[in-house]
Amino acid sequence: MLLRVLLVTSLLVGALGLLPTVAHAQSTTTTVAQQPPGLYDCGTTQYRVLFWPQGHQAVPGVGFTPYPIPHLELYSGTGAAYPGDQFDVFIGAQGSGNVSKTCTPMNTRKASPKQAKLKKITDAATVTCKFSKKPIVEPSFGVPGLASLTLTDPPSSKALFAQMQQTGSYLQYDSSRCKVGPPPT
Repeated sequence: MLLRVLLVTSLLVGALGLLPTVAHAQSTTTTVAQQPPGLYDCGTTQYRVLFWPQGHQAVPGVGFTPYPIPHLELYSGTGAAYPGDQFDVFIGAQGSGNVSKTCTPMNTRKASPKQAKLKKITDAATVTCKFSKKPIVEPSFGVPGLASLTLTDPPSSKALFAQMQQTGSYLQYDSSRCKVGPPPT
């Protein structure tokens, strides 16, 4: 219960723009630490993106409390559960973000991402992506009112791009690597 109170308090503080917001999973894990925006290797070839362009009400099926601010959560692996040890990145429309300490910073990108023909969604969804090699995970946050996430299939093929803002958030994805499904309920 104390962890849930701390989580809700930190979410409210983040919503007010005082601190970067934390993701739901952080109430159950110690692997989360603040890391700056940048290029990361999060150690896997399969990811799930929870895309919430209008935020969400309580999601009892996965234990999420209401969070009305548009945001995105990136988790490693597969399945319908979102445990804290699979949390990788959070970005929120107020410009906040967080990267798990399980993700390793990368020094440089070998090439700029090439823009492939990407499909676009603007409604809440779970986007599952599978790569043949570990993708480059690139969260961008810290600018009030704007944050983004890019997943690049090395060396330079953009597979997913999401932009979170107070209105008009969207996610683009390469349908050969990523599949869209309903959000958790």
